[in-house]
Amino acid sequence: MNMKNTDMMKNLKNLPYIKQRISVMGEELAYLKELVEELDPETDAGSTKQAIDDLAHRRMSEIRQLTRVATYLHHYIDLVDDMNCQIVLEQRYILNKPWVAISIDMGYGLDNVYKLHRKALAKLDDVMDDAA
Repeated sequence: MNMKNTDMMKNLKNLPYIKQRISVMGEELAYLKELVEELDPETDAGSTKQAIDDLAHRRMSEIRQLTRVATYLHHYIDLVDDMNCQIVLEQRYILNKPWVAISIDMGYGLDNVYKLHRKALAKLDDVMDDAA
């Protein structure tokens, strides 16, 4: 596994938190928009609006970056050539399901789900190597 793949695997494990962060920052952007609309042009001159605008631009940039990471991860999972491996990866990392729930959903024993997960990670690593 090369360094790029190691970073992608780390991001894969963090995907539920990345998606949550995107959601929170989206809410923050809506709040900042409300703040700007509530500013009194007479008393809340440019510096306050500029500070809010700067923060909003930083948040939008972060959202774009995190969305790009999430999109790449979804894309790589879609490239795995085994449907069961895709399902394990999607349920674990995209839907953030616990192992027992995945086992029940797939109708496999927990040990088999762990084996399938290891196989899925190896296939995902191969897909990333091929894409590099």
